[in-house]
Amino acid sequence: MNPLPPSGPAKEIFVRALREFSDSCQPPALKPTCPFSTETHPGVRGCGEECMDLLASFESGEAAERTEVSLGDGIALRPRHRARRGPDPSARAFDASELRLLDDDEKDVTKWRTVSLISELRKQAVTSPTLDADRRAARLERLGECFSELDRRGFDAELVLREGLGLAIAVSIGIAVVMPEVIRSDNPDAPEVAELEAPEGWLDLFELVFAGDSRSRLLEANVPPEAARLVGAIRGEFHRRLASWTMNAPLREVMEWSAPTCESILAFPAVDLSAARRPHEWLVARFLTTYLNDWPTFALHYEWEWVHARRLPPCPTKEMAIRRIDVDELGRVVAERAVNAGAEMSDPAQSSASSLTANDYVPYAVSAIKDGRRSVATSLFQATVELAPGSADAQNNFGFCILLDRPNDALAAFEEATRLGDDSARNAGNRMLALIHLGRPTTALEVAERFARRYSEVPRHPGWMWSPTASADEPELLDLDDVRAYVLDLAVLIAEQAGDDALADRWRARRAALAEGV
Repeated sequence: MNPLPPSGPAKEIFVRALREFSDSCQPPALKPTCPFSTETHPGVRGCGEECMDLLASFESGEAAERTEVSLGDGIALRPRHRARRGPDPSARAFDASELRLLDDDEKDVTKWRTVSLISELRKQAVTSPTLDADRRAARLERLGECFSELDRRGFDAELVLREGLGLAIAVSIGIAVVMPEVIRSDNPDAPEVAELEAPEGWLDLFELVFAGDSRSRLLEANVPPEAARLVGAIRGEFHRRLASWTMNAPLREVMEWSAPTCESILAFPAVDLSAARRPHEWLVARFLTTYLNDWPTFALHYEWEWVHARRLPPCPTKEMAIRRIDVDELGRVVAERAVNAGAEMSDPAQSSASSLTANDYVPYAVSAIKDGRRSVATSLFQATVELAPGSADAQNNFGFCILLDRPNDALAAFEEATRLGDDSARNAGNRMLALIHLGRPTTALEVAERFARRYSEVPRHPGWMWSPTASADEPELLDLDDVRAYVLDLAVLIAEQAGDDALADRWRARRAALAEGV
């Protein structure tokens, strides 16, 4: 039975009193009169911020509006309430990949961290089932183990798979369906080409849906046909149908990638990705995506509502405490995303508004590049640029793929990304390397100089970059923890190649000082 009146002033007075009590309770001196407060150490109290969960359950928009103080002329002053506690200053920064590695040697999934369970669930869910019966059985067994343990910890494992990972599964199936023909077009004589096959039953479904996808087919006039088909598979009508299939098909079929009939896939309602807002997708981003800059926008908004007690999470609160988000950093990223929102897509209909952005295709492009198929990655992002010319990420990724072969065109793409608002270390490093390839080192140093002046304002970010010595004949990828350092290393390299030891020393000193936060 709900202990509060259902609505009206009688409810509001309780909610307002709880809010004021919560706002006045600040660590380390938590209120001893709170029934949730306990003494964790002598003289130190702790709690799970249960008051914030109660507020998220009970607080209404009416109550919030009534706390506003009118200043006249339509201006109102709204009290600023406290947010959930951020990370402990002495705690190690959250790193999803690092946490997953800590459980690598543990065979018993019941002893795994929650991050590892969700990470393994995603890994298995997006991996194409092999034809080998034993390996298929092992994959299903691991999926079942992760399901059982997540359910035991209070998650809804089925919704984590369907809502949280459904779009990723849909992209993976699309890639698996079309990639064999893309690879054949790139190198038909490669010995492994003969063994490439789309997952059983899916190619016919793709052909059926793609034939009626006029928007994706229009791409064929501007990009290679296989690239248009690839984008149609991972961003067009086929993808929307797959996204609906992941939500509506029997769970076992989704886990096994069992292709539906033509009639059933057309019967599923096509998902409007521009309107999709899935709490479990927020959950997956929260546990598996280390950097806030890489979260989908709606997930940032859900997190903002969560830390301000306006939303309950789709899992136990104690699991949310695994990762505490700094509210100031969250606010900065939300603000930057709002400023750049207008430039992200030239046509709102092009945006999937979920986590499907140009950067979601990077793992597939990196895999193709590592396999010596740079043209496959180029085709992917060429088609992405055609779909979303206003996406800075698409421009940057396309330019990256062609940098070693066509540095002049690559530089144009990087400069367009800059015009669209990309001031990242990745963009600066890409522009510098293109300028080096074009024999313009002085201009490259100017880029480095402008970047160095705002180094501390640029978030630390990992990424894939070309080695400074990479060439079309000898491409070499670098998997970097912090792309900012790459920009400064290029400046040192330019000075060294010019034989200017004094300049090289200055850039080395500058790099060391900036890395230390000086």
